[in-house]
Amino acid sequence: MTEPRRNPPDPIDRSVLDLVGQRPIGRIPVVNVSPAVDGGARPTKSVVNEQFVVKATVFREGHDAVNASVVLTDPDGTETIVPMTELNPGLSLWGAQVHADAEGFGTTGSKAGPMCTPPGITTPR
Repeated sequence: MTEPRRNPPDPIDRSVLDLVGQRPIGRIPVVNVSPAVDGGARPTKSVVNEQFVVKATVFREGHDAVNASVVLTDPDGTETIVPMTELNPGLSLWGAQVHADAEGFGTTGSKAGPMCTPPGITTPR
């Protein structure tokens, strides 16, 4: 009789993380995204062409500049990327005004990355 196949152990002990209520985050975290219903557990709703603001806290370790974008995915899977602007410089709150342009179930998300600056242009610190 053969022993049942087991999955390899998880490199992060999830039980300890659940116990202390923490999760590891990446180098450029995107947190406190709004609008959100029940902390993101339920979808938000809007009507076609209704303007709404997506906000998120985006930061990284150190003093390097970051940028952020809203990614809207329509029901057909087409992505629209809208750049976010820093709403309170130096305090990590970013936002963009967007709208749904199709009826159906789509998604709204945020992404962030290091700020890419063309040669010869400096970013304010």
